Amino acid sequence: MALREYTDASGVAWQVWHVVPTTRTAEPSVPNERRKRPDPSYPGDRRRRAFTLTPGMEGGWLCFECSAEKRRLAPVPGDWENCDEAALAGYLGSAEPVSRRIIDEAPPQQLDSKERETRAEAH
Repeated sequence: MALREYTDASGVAWQVWHVVPTTRTAEPSVPNERRKRPDPSYPGDRRRRAFTLTPGMEGGWLCFECSAEKRRLAPVPGDWENCDEAALAGYLGSAEPVSRRIIDEAPPQQLDSKERETRAEAH
């Protein structure tokens, strides 16, 4: 997978890469089915739900990310890995802003019962 770094006219450094979606289905935790014959009235294994993408993103997208923003461009331009910076700037301008997922790296703080009471009384 290629990764490009690009600095726009405002001096913002962007990383650019191609995202290829995969299906998200969970395999059952029990590898061997115990039923001899599936029940036709049962709707199926709920753990195998289909993963849906935003329409137009099925073939993948180009991700542009800087410290403050993330954008997606679909379909992926065929020349993005080798194009000049002017073309890359055009692709960035055409990309749609998306919200970023914030993942808290710190584990949640565990409070003992006395700390919970103290905080509850303070509010």
